[in-house]
Amino acid sequence: MSNSEQTPPQQSGLNVNAAEFNFNLNASEFVPSFGTTQVNPPGYENPSYQNTYLYNQDPQNMYYNQQYQQYGQYGQYEYPQQYYNLQQPYYYPENQPPEEPEEPEDNTISFSDFENSRSSKPKVTPGPKLGFKSINVGEEVRQVVEQEEAPKEEVKVAPKVRKPVIKSITEKPIDKAALIAKLRESAANEEQPLVEPDKIKEPVNIVFIGHVDSGKSTICGSILLLSGKVDQRIIETYEQEAKRLGRDSWWLAYIMDQTDEEREKGITVEVGKAFFETPTKRFSILDAPGHKAYVPNMIGGASQADYASLVISARISEFETGFDRGGQTREHAMLAKSLGISNLIVVINKMDDPSVNWSQDRFEQIKREMSPFLSEKCKYDLSQVHWIPISGISGANIIERVKPETAPWYNGPTLFEIFDSLPLPVRSAEAPLRIPILDRSKDQGIIIYGKVESGQVVKGQRVIVMPIRIKGEIVEIIGAEESRLMYANAGENVRIKLKVPEEVEIQRGFTICDIHDVCHAAQEFSADVQLLDLLEEKQVVSAGYQCVMHAHTAVEECEILEITALIDVARKKKSKTSFGRSNQRILMRVKAEEEICVEPFTKMNQLGRFTLRDEGKTVGLGKIIEIVEAAEEAPEEEPANK
Repeated sequence: MSNSEQTPPQQSGLNVNAAEFNFNLNASEFVPSFGTTQVNPPGYENPSYQNTYLYNQDPQNMYYNQQYQQYGQYGQYEYPQQYYNLQQPYYYPENQPPEEPEEPEDNTISFSDFENSRSSKPKVTPGPKLGFKSINVGEEVRQVVEQEEAPKEEVKVAPKVRKPVIKSITEKPIDKAALIAKLRESAANEEQPLVEPDKIKEPVNIVFIGHVDSGKSTICGSILLLSGKVDQRIIETYEQEAKRLGRDSWWLAYIMDQTDEEREKGITVEVGKAFFETPTKRFSILDAPGHKAYVPNMIGGASQADYASLVISARISEFETGFDRGGQTREHAMLAKSLGISNLIVVINKMDDPSVNWSQDRFEQIKREMSPFLSEKCKYDLSQVHWIPISGISGANIIERVKPETAPWYNGPTLFEIFDSLPLPVRSAEAPLRIPILDRSKDQGIIIYGKVESGQVVKGQRVIVMPIRIKGEIVEIIGAEESRLMYANAGENVRIKLKVPEEVEIQRGFTICDIHDVCHAAQEFSADVQLLDLLEEKQVVSAGYQCVMHAHTAVEECEILEITALIDVARKKKSKTSFGRSNQRILMRVKAEEEICVEPFTKMNQLGRFTLRDEGKTVGLGKIIEIVEAAEEAPEEEPANK
């Protein structure tokens, strides 16, 4: 059998009949050329085909072919130079040394030059090929070829606004008392003078939480109606709209649910906010969504609250649905406690439903089943938990006591009486200013929504926005019922007009601070975390576990760097471990994807708490122990004048 009739062996090697190797711009491969006819390699139809198989038809080249196989296939490994030379296809190890390769022509490039360019660049992690279709052959080719492999993982480039040059803050503290004195003097000459906050009634915030369709929005609407905060014409409009949608009993909920989506579906999506007063307090009422799809919104609203009202439906089967595993009654109660709310009002609603009819047995049954969960699982002090039966739709037992003939067994306080009896939170106007940003908008400037967690904010005061470290000025402060304030103390829910550079992007989760005393901006910290029921497919938390972290109003993706210890609460002992399971308490190091505004829990508990959620489920509640400070960046030096 002649050499031309032999069947090519099924093994990789070099085609010794090839006169030279040309670079085929269309195939993105090196292919052999026989005179004027070009032979495409197998896999030519698929541009991603990376391995070229060339059949060896010369049996004398077996030694060379074996050595070639030892080093793998073209495109994946580097081969020793002594075993081949693509410009001298008839070279064997026992023959004379090869001649020096000629310079490539306009449309060719030697494989040896290609390999030299690969070996001259630093090693990178193998990644996807960038391709060669649009490059030109020549000196520029070699520069492009040096970058023909990309890193396996893309590096996420953060917006410039999130990574500014950090400069030391050297400004002196602002004399807020002198600034307020100037505002008082100028107020006498203004047509619409600024006002000072009410010094008699303290500002407080209460959030209504609970399972979906338990009647939270209806209760909030009833409170505003009975407090005289809703105009009668608006009520008539809501009643007509509810009838049009076939939801006659929902007109009270429309006071809080303002969007078309909320009214058509009958569920709250965004946190509604309104104001009312009792004889001793000024309340900001927050109506949180109850659907499990909107738990992140509920966390944002509850993070501003001083008290929580857990609404439970007394209707037969509705309490059981919300309290059973998977219901939002459990999760909302636990989240409220993790956010620092210790005073809880359990409002048992719909007591006038025909299935209940103000039954004392139903009230006591709910109280009996809920109490162990609140005390043992959520760690509430039951002396700070208040229980009250009401009817949100009729307003019974909200301001006016329920009639004795309706519920002769109940002789406790009304809902408003409980509101007035709640202890005031401890605050200090001398503490450093902290306003976590809940939302923002643009209306002839940047408008910030948030609660003054600590300190005092004054109109005209210079502030700094963390973590982007941008300085600005307070232009206007809007309080409850559109009142224009000179200043706002801790506890006030305010809307602030902020003057900052136009190109700055203010985001939810940023924090407004005093110019001379800023909060920590960090990505990494150590924490004490109480794990809850983990996901079925993720029964262990260890290094590398990724989830979403909610810290005050900030929401960031995070990763567990290390589990350092397991805490035995009963024995009050720590043991070294590298993982955690459901319902265990552990110490860990956490790293957020971006810088967030935090404080150690012992310094400021409002910014020292966080919640971990994974795939729509709360998996952990934590307190920050220690913060790992980011290395400060030195300001860029300007080039010297030449």
